[in-house]
This record gives sequence, C-alpha cells and structure tokens, in this order.
Amino acid sequence: MHGDLKEVMEIHVDEGGDTYRTMYTVKLEGIVYVLDAFQKKSKRGKETPRSDVGRIRERLKIAKLHYQAIQREEEGGSD
Repeated sequence: MHGDLKEVMEIHVDEGGDTYRTMYTVKLEGIVYVLDAFQKKSKRGKETPRSDVGRIRERLKIAKLHYQAIQREEEGGSD
C-alpha cells in the first residue's frame, strides 16, 4: 500500500488460480491489527479495488483510535 496507507502490510497467497489477501498493520507497537482479509475477485491487474481500500482506510483509523485508548489507559493505570 502507499500514501496514507503506507503502514499497511499485505500477505497474499495464490491458490488454484485465486488470490487471497490479508491486510494488517504492525506500526502500532505490541499489537497486530488485521484490517481485512478477502479473495481478490478482479482479474484486471494487481490493484486493490477502491471499495476494499476505503474499508482498509476506515479500519486503520479505528485501529489507531483503539491503540490510543489503550495507551491512555496504560498511562493512567501506572499512577
């Protein structure tokens, strides 16, 4: 991925003529968030469909908010 999704990593597997992708992030220390997993249906190149990119972008935002909440909770719990 690139642009605002450059921190998203991808694992893809080709099996029996089908391609399966899993998108995840490891940029949030200590936690791996799996953002999406799907079978690539488009036969037009390697590009990820816009609808999938939009879903990944939204889930990354949610993961970052969750991560920030955990960090605030840990900081508050250490007093």
